[in-house]
Amino acid sequence: MRKLEQLALSIQHYFQSKGKYRLHSDLAYRLYTEVHNEQNVAFSDHWNSTWSEDLSSYKKTDFGTGKDQRPIDVVKHKKAASTKLEVQRLHNLVTFCKASNALELGGHFGRGTFAIGNALSHEGTSITSIEGCPKTIEIAKVYLNAGGLCNYTILEGSFTNILKDLVKANKSYDLVYIDGHHTAEALLDLIPICHSLLNEKGVIAVDDIFWSYEVHSAWRKSIQRIKPWASFEFLNFGYMFFDPKGLNQQFFKLW
Repeated sequence: MRKLEQLALSIQHYFQSKGKYRLHSDLAYRLYTEVHNEQNVAFSDHWNSTWSEDLSSYKKTDFGTGKDQRPIDVVKHKKAASTKLEVQRLHNLVTFCKASNALELGGHFGRGTFAIGNALSHEGTSITSIEGCPKTIEIAKVYLNAGGLCNYTILEGSFTNILKDLVKANKSYDLVYIDGHHTAEALLDLIPICHSLLNEKGVIAVDDIFWSYEVHSAWRKSIQRIKPWASFEFLNFGYMFFDPKGLNQQFFKLW
């Protein structure tokens, strides 16, 4: 059923969205060309190398689905991670936002973490990732360390609990990327907390906004509630841009 919902949402999005030649907003045009269509900074990862060959299967604790102790075959489960195109766009987004520090919710095996951290490679920058399963964190560290990434931190625990701790610690980020816990209830709870952790011109990026009708509805409700200066639906990604000097709120559906 969820696959049918995703297909229906994607088809609807296609017929309602605009291509780059119909865009009159400079921000929308630049997001289209610099994040989704170009490779501004050369980026390649080691995802398809031999880093996972000697890793054994394990039982994963999944906070997102509530299914504890799911058996995971590491090599086969690599296929469920972000695609090469998705991580390239994530890498481009970090550069586009000129971010210095980023927060990721849902690190999985670290492919998105590596893409973000690689784009934050200059001195004083960092990526913090939140992951609930300790075994999955161990796998991610193998991958990240094999790629020589040094500017990362992985925090173990539930998204909500760790986010509250970060708020208490007065942490702030230029970019928050949400890629986990795909339920409407979670998204409605997480986005406001993530917003409170943003710098004044920060960006929230959400993957899988077409996960289901309920998740897409929660994404739209979140836009209405926290009122970003500009928001975008681009394929399966959602973006919220914040700027205290932004005059009029803007909403774009792009293809």
